[in-house]
Amino acid sequence: MRTQCQPSVVISGFMFMLAVAPNVAPAQGNSNRGGASAQSAASSSEVALPPWVEKLNLASQQQQQARAIVRDYDSKVVAAWQQFTECYQQTIKIEAVLLTAIEDNLNDSQRNQARDLRRKTAQSENFSSAAAITPITLTSEQEAAADKINAKYLSRLRSLNRDITALHNRLVSLEADKIVEIEKILTKPQIQKLSEIRQEAPLPPAPAINTRIGTKNE
Repeated sequence: MRTQCQPSVVISGFMFMLAVAPNVAPAQGNSNRGGASAQSAASSSEVALPPWVEKLNLASQQQQQARAIVRDYDSKVVAAWQQFTECYQQTIKIEAVLLTAIEDNLNDSQRNQARDLRRKTAQSENFSSAAAITPITLTSEQEAAADKINAKYLSRLRSLNRDITALHNRLVSLEADKIVEIEKILTKPQIQKLSEIRQEAPLPPAPAINTRIGTKNE
């Protein structure tokens, strides 16, 4: 489970910049190991069907079959989300140490500027302003020191980011396979209806965080 990804601290020429980390959805379900098994034990009637399934007018038997499929795949999704979250949290912690290690080689004015920017980013719920980041100019000695520190952390960060990418792909595959399994219990008219729904690209309600960061659910 590996693919290369740049850490969120970027050194380019004489510029010291903070890159914005991507948003990550929180882990679904319980964080403990018993969450998946508890969900698996739930009866089919307690499993919610995806909104697009509700539009297919499934027969009672089809609804039971669909709920069984959703329950089975969602238990696997919960486990993958837990792994994804653990990897991502570890990446964030390592990047934070890397960031502060680089700041050790800045002068007081540079360090204060970097920490003031980070403080504003940490306390703000509107991330759209982060796109206009004022870079901090480094001396050649500071750049060399930052490159040396980056090299020490890069291998571990690459490993974690490859794991994150692999887990992301697994989550997408599980969700897609769940749809395919549900398709197998549908009639031809229902499959045609599902295709029409997909072509219209219906989107779920935007998460609350999208409202805070100014993104649009288009």
